[in-house]
Amino acid sequence: MFRQTGCTKLNNSFSPAISAISVLGLLTLLLHFTGCQPEEEIYSYRSPKNRSGFVDRSNSIGDGSTPFAPFMNQQAAEGIITEPLAEEECTDRMAVAIFKVDDKMWFFKLTGAIEPMQQSQDQWLDFFQQVNFVSGNPEWKLPDNWSTGPSRAMRFATLIIGGYDPPLELAISNLPIDQDLLLNVNRWRGQMRQPPVTQDQLKADLLPITNKAVPDVPGYLFDVIGQLSENKMANMHSPEIRPQLDRGIELTSGPAGVPTYQPLSGWEVGSQSSMVPIRLQKSEGERSVQISVTQLPAAVNEWEPNAVRWAAEVGLEDWNNVKLAEATETIEVDSISGNLIRLIPEDPQQQRAVIAGMLVQNEIAWFVKLSGDRELVIASDDDLTVFLNSIKFSR
Repeated sequence: MFRQTGCTKLNNSFSPAISAISVLGLLTLLLHFTGCQPEEEIYSYRSPKNRSGFVDRSNSIGDGSTPFAPFMNQQAAEGIITEPLAEEECTDRMAVAIFKVDDKMWFFKLTGAIEPMQQSQDQWLDFFQQVNFVSGNPEWKLPDNWSTGPSRAMRFATLIIGGYDPPLELAISNLPIDQDLLLNVNRWRGQMRQPPVTQDQLKADLLPITNKAVPDVPGYLFDVIGQLSENKMANMHSPEIRPQLDRGIELTSGPAGVPTYQPLSGWEVGSQSSMVPIRLQKSEGERSVQISVTQLPAAVNEWEPNAVRWAAEVGLEDWNNVKLAEATETIEVDSISGNLIRLIPEDPQQQRAVIAGMLVQNEIAWFVKLSGDRELVIASDDDLTVFLNSIKFSR
């Protein structure tokens, strides 16, 4: 039986299809996905208190029994959803199948109104259990009334379940294997206007699912009823939780194409790929820098962890969230707002520096990053500004 948080449970007829396992077994599978992590990382909860997107998490563990206690009261005071929706508020349903295959985590995400989701339940559940993986990629035979949808940015495929108005859309995508399942689940719960869960509560939201085609592939099924947020990119339940979405980011309709830009004098075009569609390079003697534009799914990318990672890249591991927040500024590129941070070590012995920004358009998080030799990064700051000002996004 799926856990339908906060609303009347559906009369699911497929519970025998979901393998029952012990708590110990489920925890073992969870560790297989996420790996061992320090307790503080397990219980950290992204609840920014300022417009930079950072929060001081030094007291985020609480007394051990309620990890989110230190800031749940503040959430309630700010009007952020901390309780499940009432039954009459629940209008939509989300089901996500998750499979770990080789070096990828595959997501099969289906969202729609409760009635068509219930009516098509046998079809999509069987699809999740029958999809095959060949050379690491999924293969399938389309059920009746299913069709292949148009290509979408950052998706492997889109499948349409016909017979409903509007048709149901199944989004298939993949990410590197080192994904945080707790972060993903709370993002999905946020999209359904349901409160977040703790690591201890995660096992109730992720039920094991057996793929009959490849039974050795670990799989989970997330299923929840709620109210689909109009802003599907929101990671939590309020503009205060995702401040970068509250600063006028324009989420345009339709897939976003590769942005255009003005060539920079003295810069050469470097190697490019579908993930990094723009790369510019410049060298002076033995020193070199590059400007890269990377596109990743916005739904699973946040500003804070990326800024922390960039700081570590240049030897600024000691910068806490408060210092990173102070170094973060708001930028606007082609009417899309985002964040920018300059990570330039004061110590000239540190040879690397990074200036990086993040913007969200549709389902894509665009990362613009100037990185390389410290002195050349400093000297190229104006070039980066010119580049950012010249960018035009496809709409």
